[in-house]
Amino acid sequence: MTTSQERIALSDRLREVLGEQPAATMMAMFPASENLATKDDVSTLGSELRAEMGGLRTEMAMMRQEMELRYATKDDLVDLRRDFETTLGSFVRTFISVQAASMIGLAGIVFAIVRLT
Repeated sequence: MTTSQERIALSDRLREVLGEQPAATMMAMFPASENLATKDDVSTLGSELRAEMGGLRTEMAMMRQEMELRYATKDDLVDLRRDFETTLGSFVRTFISVQAASMIGLAGIVFAIVRLT
């Protein structure tokens, strides 16, 4: 790494050789070493980002599962309608059968009463 004194010495020498403006331009092209990232900095940042992305993936998977539990799909609605129609049809058939049997029974009782009187 370059120290501040070394940067100042380089800047002074560039002014002598190139002049004020070209030296300033060249020094601006080389940032101060404390602003540069090392391989360790990049590696640490990469590890942190990977860990954070893993957490986000887990959170997204949990949200996907939650949405699947909360919201019905088109197939779920088709199955529900089919089940409802089956149950309703079964109920209607049973209701009509019971009503018909009741009416026949009542007709038999009326017929028996009329016959006995």
